Parts: sequence; C-alpha cells; structure tokens
Amino acid sequence: MPIGTLFSWLTEKGYGFLQPDSGNRERAFVHATEMNRLGIRRPIVGTPFEWELIQRNGKPYAVNVELLKPFGPKVEADTDDSDDE
Repeated sequence: MPIGTLFSWLTEKGYGFLQPDSGNRERAFVHATEMNRLGIRRPIVGTPFEWELIQRNGKPYAVNVELLKPFGPKVEADTDDSDDE
C-alpha cells in the first residue's frame, strides 16, 4: 500500500490527489467519499495517508484511504508517579 501525503485538494469539486513518498510517484486521484469516511471534511495539503491503489479508466485511483499519524507511532505517556531517586 502506498504511503504519502495529500498533494492538492479542491473542496468545491470534492476531490484531490495523493502523492506517494516512494516507488511509483504518480499521483492518485482521491474522492471526497474517502475523506468523509474518515470524518475529514476539509483535508489539509501535506497530511499523511496510506491507501490502496487501483486503476479506473486507466488512471491511478486511491481507495481504502487511512490517515497516518503525522509524527510516527503513538508514544505512551509515562504515568508512573513514583520518584526514581
């Protein structure tokens, strides 16, 4: 599954394009329904995503889009209140 970022978004049209970070760097079309499924109404350019790539009408199309954490994996907070002195 490609990983990359939102390259552009046209709110009035309801679609945008995802830019893969590596491999085939061809941008993939992404429809607003994919963003809406994630609860995103106005996607921000540069947001990281992972997606499945299919071909529709001979063009790359992103489906099953998932939002990635922008700063890597979640870091658990240290909840130990004891002093280690």
